Amino acid sequence: MAKLPCSPLWINLEYLSAEAWVAGCHGLVSRHPRLGLDKHFVIPGFDDASAGLLREDALDARRHRFLSDDGERAALWRSLGVPRPVPGEMRVSLFGYENPAVPRLLDGLASLTRPVTVLVPEGRSVADLARRLGVPLARAGDAWRRDSLCIRIVPFTDQQSYDRLLWACQLNLVRGEDSLVRALWAGRAMLWQAYPQVDDAHHAKVSALVARLRPFVDPAAAADVETLWRLWNGMPAPEFPWGRLEGVLRALSDAIDAWRVVLANGPELAASLANLAERTLD
Repeated sequence: MAKLPCSPLWINLEYLSAEAWVAGCHGLVSRHPRLGLDKHFVIPGFDDASAGLLREDALDARRHRFLSDDGERAALWRSLGVPRPVPGEMRVSLFGYENPAVPRLLDGLASLTRPVTVLVPEGRSVADLARRLGVPLARAGDAWRRDSLCIRIVPFTDQQSYDRLLWACQLNLVRGEDSLVRALWAGRAMLWQAYPQVDDAHHAKVSALVARLRPFVDPAAAADVETLWRLWNGMPAPEFPWGRLEGVLRALSDAIDAWRVVLANGPELAASLANLAERTLD
């Protein structure tokens, strides 16, 4: 790069984080000690002190169109090979890493007074689920039922179909950066599973994200919401009041949807990168 006639724009695009250090590091420039090349740090995040989150211009319009179109929703269920929901049924998407908290959450969902269907895309979530429950789940089309709880394995889909699945479910259990962001744009109740690290460094990431969410949660449900997130990530937490799960999920859904609106008015990652290029290369 140093030998080029015109120095290129050198960007260090960091991982997404809700932690406080982002505000002090995003936008910093580091000059190479010998070559004089500048490296620009760009950090995705959840406020104006970051580069923001990836968001297509037409994303929310597509979401509203899907939610108001019975035909589009029916087409989604057909493509996944599952029946349409019955009145009052809760649909849950599960896409995660291996997680010892899954059986407890499934027990809580099974205790609800309405039908619950958990949709699990093919992959590592399925193998972990089958092992923990001791049931024969392996590939798309497999299903297992216990009382009002049904688990169905669905095909691993492309991004647009996964978006539609997130929009169609009342609870989304997601992992990683991309799925976290897409679940936020869905505006539904969600739990995020951080990648487990041996030194429990992921606990700080989860705590920081919960702290960002907390101002949008009904104060009466805030402690229960935080407990549920901590249990989902293997963090120390009091026993969750499973009898209050339905109300906690309603409060969580309202909070995610309110946060979604605020985030949509904040910076957008692709635009932040384009603006940096324009300012630097002009």
